[in-house]
Amino acid sequence: MGRRRLWYRVGPRSPVLVSRYLQRIFQWDISEHADSDSVSFLNEVAEGLGSRPLLVPTFDDAVIFLARNAEVLKENFLFPVQSLETIKIFVVLDEYSRECLAIY
Repeated sequence: MGRRRLWYRVGPRSPVLVSRYLQRIFQWDISEHADSDSVSFLNEVAEGLGSRPLLVPTFDDAVIFLARNAEVLKENFLFPVQSLETIKIFVVLDEYSRECLAIY
């Protein structure tokens, strides 16, 4: 696993934070900042690393953020490109299934 990875929007107890492949932690909550500020932050991190790390979103809102901003992040990061419409369908279905399970 020789490629650098950057996870974002992880919880304080996320298993990602104890990965043996993790070299540094950059804390930034995209839900508390404008997309443009988050894009700037992530691009500065990537430029500081000196390579194109993998960008791995770990929450639904982070996946949506990545889809919305894929065009401006793709120069500095590697990540799968997915349509925003498809992602929103799966996020809504996930929320719906959680609500259904809560009822029972």
